[in-house]
Amino acid sequence: MRSKKRKKRFGQLTSLFRSTEEGEEIIEIPSNGTPEQELEDKERKEILDWALSKLPDNQKTAIILSKYEGFSNKEITEIMDMSLSAVEALMHRAKKNLQKELKDYFEKHL
Repeated sequence: MRSKKRKKRFGQLTSLFRSTEEGEEIIEIPSNGTPEQELEDKERKEILDWALSKLPDNQKTAIILSKYEGFSNKEITEIMDMSLSAVEALMHRAKKNLQKELKDYFEKHL
């Protein structure tokens, strides 16, 4: 049952992505609201996609599983076949790298 549950969850993770012609993955996030709000959400999503693309694959996977899919760190350890301390360290590095990329981006564009 765990295996089936894990496969189902991983299937949901892959359904969040669609590929561009260049093979780049783009995260789909539904938006509700006014056209102005939708435009702001789209711009934020594009910036976040860009920052996520700068992360190493394992950090990107951990962040997506945690923040987009809502998995606990314990569940991420099973999915990524890592220890809990390794996942926690990976999440910490991913957050720091995202923070750095976003800070650099906004300093240049604001």
